Amino acid sequence: MPPIHPIGRVNRKGKNNSLTPAPDDPGSPYAIGSPEGGHDAIHSELGSFADFARLVDAAADHGLEIALDFAIQCAPDHPWIKEHPEWFDWRPDGTIKCAENPPKKYEDIVNVHFYRGALPSLWYALRDIVLFWAAKRVRYGIYSISNIYSIENDWDEAHPRLAEHAVEMGWARSASDFNLARDYGDYWTEKSKNPGDMQIRRNMTMACLQQDFRHATPASMMRINRNHMEGTIAEPRWGATETFWPTPCMHDNAHNHYTTAGSMVAHLRAEMPPLLRQVYWASFSSPCCNVFKPFYLGGPTVPSSYAAGTSTYSADAPWWWAKHVKLLCDLNSRVLPPAVRATFDATERWEMGRQVPVEAEALREIKAGKEAAALKLLQQFSNENCERVAKDYKMLQETLPQMLNTVGVEYLYADYLKAWSSKKGVPLPWA
Repeated sequence: MPPIHPIGRVNRKGKNNSLTPAPDDPGSPYAIGSPEGGHDAIHSELGSFADFARLVDAAADHGLEIALDFAIQCAPDHPWIKEHPEWFDWRPDGTIKCAENPPKKYEDIVNVHFYRGALPSLWYALRDIVLFWAAKRVRYGIYSISNIYSIENDWDEAHPRLAEHAVEMGWARSASDFNLARDYGDYWTEKSKNPGDMQIRRNMTMACLQQDFRHATPASMMRINRNHMEGTIAEPRWGATETFWPTPCMHDNAHNHYTTAGSMVAHLRAEMPPLLRQVYWASFSSPCCNVFKPFYLGGPTVPSSYAAGTSTYSADAPWWWAKHVKLLCDLNSRVLPPAVRATFDATERWEMGRQVPVEAEALREIKAGKEAAALKLLQQFSNENCERVAKDYKMLQETLPQMLNTVGVEYLYADYLKAWSSKKGVPLPWA
């Protein structure tokens, strides 16, 4: 069921999202709260709690249970606004900030602020709401934050100790290093060259994340990083790099002088000992046509060959192997990428299959006080992965040009890429 609570009257919306509702317009059920009550009340026109109890009984008689959408947002006249103003964002002029998902604005809804003065009181209040409805025999709730805030305006949505915590856990060397989220947000601000595309990309990414809510794994995050929204209006083709780039997967292209667009999935596990606590799965180029490789930064070293390479092409550098494969895929994004994925999907399955027994054995060694033996296991695992990936890249660098000679180049900016590759010394086959 959608929210069944009192609906706010301040800034109530009318038909077709009108800002001037008629007297009989009910408003949006997601504009929760009015002087009659908030998340722990029932809209008077829907009935009483006794009526709700009869509904639960009737549903049970038919083998059904009631699920209630737990939307953590409020109307501007929700009781919490007056009782707990510190839970919300206020403008300098004293007015409350409405919810928005640019370019849309939701004048009838305000979002709570989860941190700052709201911690921990808001969290306890939300817990109590869940317990309240559980006592009413609502065992299934749908958690939603329907209106996502804008990252570029609300960097302080992050916990004030987030960077400090990352350093304490060993996930970053210093607070200044912990800037990935800020960089991601800054990338699609109004000052960027394509803020509209980046807004779409962010919304697409959030949609993908919501599909895996509470079930995220390194594998699912890799799929999100590779997602092109194939077959949708956002990306009607597999990912030809001459198109605009609003999808979760991003590519380098002629417009950005082929600056690489690598990707990383950080798997942070606080319950693990330091040696196993953090695994970084790195793709050295666009992840849709490359492979994620696991690196344990808590002890094992990265093979020296993986630090080789310069800004000009080097046949011995793994980074350039990845870049080379990606550029070959650009030349025919219809035929070559599926062949690359078939190779690298098998490698990633092998990596993840090997990871489980290797980590289990390393954990046993650590518990037995043999950390050196555990470190040796992880180092061997890392080296094996790198050796397999090197063979994959070598094989693809031989087979992809052969395929390209057969199917031909289908790349709009072939002349730009030809000039760039010539300057960098990147060997690419040209028809």
